[in-house]
Amino acid sequence: MRKMKFLILFLSFCIAHAQTPNTTQNIAQENAHAKNFLSNTPNQTQPSSISSSISPTHSTMIDSSQLDRYSYYTYRYNTRSDKPNDIHLIALGGIADNNALNGFYSGFLFDYDHLIDQYPLGFTFAYTFQSHNQSNRQSNQSNSQSRTNTTTNLHNAQLALYTDIFIGANQIQAEISQGFNFSENSALVTTLTNAYLKYGYVFALNSHGSFIQPLGRVNVYFLYNISKGGFNIPDLALNTNLDIGFQYKQFISQQFYFYVTPLLRQDIAVLDSDVLMRPIIDKNGSIDFTLPDNKYRTYGVLQAGFLCSLSTHTTLSLHFNGKLAYHMMHLGGNLTLGILF
Repeated sequence: MRKMKFLILFLSFCIAHAQTPNTTQNIAQENAHAKNFLSNTPNQTQPSSISSSISPTHSTMIDSSQLDRYSYYTYRYNTRSDKPNDIHLIALGGIADNNALNGFYSGFLFDYDHLIDQYPLGFTFAYTFQSHNQSNRQSNQSNSQSRTNTTTNLHNAQLALYTDIFIGANQIQAEISQGFNFSENSALVTTLTNAYLKYGYVFALNSHGSFIQPLGRVNVYFLYNISKGGFNIPDLALNTNLDIGFQYKQFISQQFYFYVTPLLRQDIAVLDSDVLMRPIIDKNGSIDFTLPDNKYRTYGVLQAGFLCSLSTHTTLSLHFNGKLAYHMMHLGGNLTLGILF
């Protein structure tokens, strides 16, 4: 109950803070930054009046109906016209259950990107701790079955490079990461390579900061077990799947927005499995897991969250993600502090 009250108070603070009018000086600075950005943005036409797009009476950045011309500034760039560096400090955690294996994870992620000619290039470092409780059925001489539980603790470290760019209303994200996994219980040592490519096209639904983005994403996971540590696992495991869905994003003001992203995921190539379900973490702190078996599955995926600007240099966001399939469930979330400079 206390956590729910805290969340309600936090949301109330963010919305109240988001609706606070800007001072004349801040508006003048934002207009100057917008003019400077738009004048240096390739293949985009200068607006006839920046002041009509950013005004004291209308707190959204640029009218959403202008998305085709100003999508990068409206949807992604926001307040970064004079802040090319972006740092995210993310605390994350959650639970996962795949019928015979269940447990929890927790960890953190450090993310940094820099704008190069208005296009970001970044890297991440992530660490997670997993504790798995594996249930095993054993038969005795009388043919009756007994159930034993085995707990496995894993430490996971991951490095990644990524980019997230807009070309007009087209958004392209790409990331490649390399992870290493170690077990406390045995000599298990594993490497996990992951790559994904995501494409989306952003549409403005109205002139009040409402956007929808149909999107598709291809994910590839490649697992190699250097030392098996006594586990009955293959040398190699490969999984490729495809996400199709959309993201709805609503800007309440310059300082606050929320989003909802429903996705349908389908496995399209599976080679062997990973009974320990090693994690893969993307730049937003969302967690995915390698497959516990070699079945082809269809998943329902739901992501949601909000972002609140605390100042011109800091943001605070909360993100939830869930995945559901036959005999598989995963729920997680993260809290992110963003720093622009």
